[in-house]
This record gives sequence, C-alpha cells and structure tokens, in this order.
Amino acid sequence: MTMTDRSQGVATPPLAKGWLIAPAIGAVAIAGVMGSGAGFSVTDDLPVETMLDKIEAANSSLLLVGAVQALAAMGLVVFGAWIFSRLRAVEPAGALTSLVAGGGCLLTASMMAMAAAHTQLVVDTQDAVDPAVALTLHTLEESLFAASWCSLALVAGAVAVAALRHRVLPTWLGGVSVFIAALLVVLQVVVPWAGWFVGAVWLVAAGFGLRVRAPSVA
Repeated sequence: MTMTDRSQGVATPPLAKGWLIAPAIGAVAIAGVMGSGAGFSVTDDLPVETMLDKIEAANSSLLLVGAVQALAAMGLVVFGAWIFSRLRAVEPAGALTSLVAGGGCLLTASMMAMAAAHTQLVVDTQDAVDPAVALTLHTLEESLFAASWCSLALVAGAVAVAALRHRVLPTWLGGVSVFIAALLVVLQVVVPWAGWFVGAVWLVAAGFGLRVRAPSVA
C-alpha cells in the first residue's frame, strides 16, 4: 500500500515504522536516567565545596546521562527525517509544516547534543583550579537540556497545523500536539526541568499518530 501526495499526485512508499518509535523510546530512556545526575542546581545556593562534592560523587551517573543525551540527539535527527518525509508526502503545495517540523527536530537535536558535550566536560573539569569552570558547565548543561525540550514545541506545533488546518493527520493528534506545544512553552518559564517528561510523552503519542492517515488522505 502506498500513500498519495495530495499536492502532486505522486505515490510515495510507506515509511519504516521503527524510525519514529526508536527516538521516542530513546527520549523515555532519558527520563529514566535523569534522576542519576548531580542532583543540584546552582540556584540551590549551596556552598561551592558541596556542589563540587556532589559532582564528584555523581561521576558515573553524569557519564551515563551524557551518553544517553547524545543517543537521544541522534535519534531526534532520525525522527526529524521521518516526520519531514511524512508531512512532505501529504501536505498541500506550498505548506511549510514539513520544513518547520524538520527544522524544529534539528534544533532540538543540536541543543541536546550540546547538553551532552557539556555533561561530559563537567566530569573532565571538576578538578580545575577555578571551581567556577565545572559549575558553569553544569549550569549550561542543565539550561541546554531544558531548552531543547521547549524547542520541540515547534515540531508539535507543525504537527498540530497539519492535523487541524490541513486535515492530513488524525484530529486527535492535532489536539494533543496543540496542548503539548503550549505546555512545553509554559514549562520553560515555570519549571524548565520538567519539559523532558512532556516532550517524551508527545514523542510516544506522535510515534503512533503519525502512522495513521486522516480520513481525507485515504
């Protein structure tokens, strides 16, 4: 069975189902290891020595977190290619949803990769002469990780437009995507670190919803 491009009338082959589920599972895996981080933020107003001790005690956990963040970044690139192809095949001529969704995935993946690099550097610089080096890198890692999930709102928003305005994806996915996109933006302002859970939930939902064609596309 093939999907038909409504804008060009060109039949496109079905997309590999595993390409979308794999990054979603990777995102959920991040949720499982985030509790193994250093366990503090510089805004906690702890003594410098206490924060450095926490980093030293969490060396192994930080390395694991950095590795999973890097894997998730790579998975998000695959996700971006998948969703770009999916939307490109069904969106109307001139629509930008596929470009916005693909670009949003690349932005999210880039920030996630930078967070992974900073996580690794935190471990490598904890013995630096100036303790501010490791603490600054730790702050940057936290901020990049939180902001990466906020940028996923671009992808969710593009999917919402494709579903609710262009009618090429299931309506329920559009409704979920609108809610998640708004929630990711709000969380970035109120509780930035909680964005990973909301983003992971949306990735799993999208992993199923994007495999279903809207009635108007059938």
